[in-house]
Amino acid sequence: MFGIILSLVLAPLKAAPVQLQARPGLWAIDATVETMGMKLNPNDQMKIMMATATEEQKKKMAEDFKKMGLSPDGSKACYTKETLNPQKMIEAQQKSKCTFKSTVETAKKIAGTYSCEGGHRGDIRWESSSETEFSGTITSTDPRGMKIVVETKGKFLSEDCGDLKAQ
Repeated sequence: MFGIILSLVLAPLKAAPVQLQARPGLWAIDATVETMGMKLNPNDQMKIMMATATEEQKKKMAEDFKKMGLSPDGSKACYTKETLNPQKMIEAQQKSKCTFKSTVETAKKIAGTYSCEGGHRGDIRWESSSETEFSGTITSTDPRGMKIVVETKGKFLSEDCGDLKAQ
């Protein structure tokens, strides 16, 4: 689930023609998702799920979550120089069948609106206080009119991503 959230937060950025101020490497990611009047933290939800699971289920869930960069101790993402490259981001955006119209484009802030085939649309804001910290908000509306707000914070941890695959 958190991989999907990260994709939502970063996908609209993929059309931006500026070099984003973010260091390649391993990042700690914290997010909250608000929809239908409920505000959830995916890591907290994972802890709740694992608390009631059998040992076999816990092992399987831990393996699945690890592949997505999730753990009860927090989520992580690996960003390489290539995945942060604006041209690669534009190419990925075209594949996702979404368009992004920016209102602000600097290395420290990107804001604008997006719309995707299928009817998803929304607003996005990404800000970097330094090359080792960022925050972002995406407000999305699905084709049925359901609104979802995802708030994300990232903190650089290490240049080495270990065995975590790049986003």
